[in-house]
Amino acid sequence: MSQRLYKAKADHNGDWVFGYYLEVGGVPYILPEGKPLNAIVQVRPETVCQEIGMVDDYGVKVFEGDILADKSGNTGAVSFGWFSGLRSFYCYGSLTYLTDRDLIVIRNIHDEEQIND
Repeated sequence: MSQRLYKAKADHNGDWVFGYYLEVGGVPYILPEGKPLNAIVQVRPETVCQEIGMVDDYGVKVFEGDILADKSGNTGAVSFGWFSGLRSFYCYGSLTYLTDRDLIVIRNIHDEEQIND
């Protein structure tokens, strides 16, 4: 069984960190994949995004909060909800279908906040 990865913005510099999510004393951290435990990075809790198990046309992993675009220019942000008791991912915006064909990740909803920091 594979464990899903997460990404979040580092608390100290706002850069994206990819790896495994953990909390220590209620403080969120990402342990970068393949790194020792002492390499954990404290992250901004509002930016934590879970991998959804698909990749875009370029092989980029898709995470919650990613904004995807199709070839027609439709876009949508990846979010999750509950359907029949199961956690399901979907897109909202002009891109209404979340498939693994003809989609690319163009940014994340939390990238826009970096402009205002």
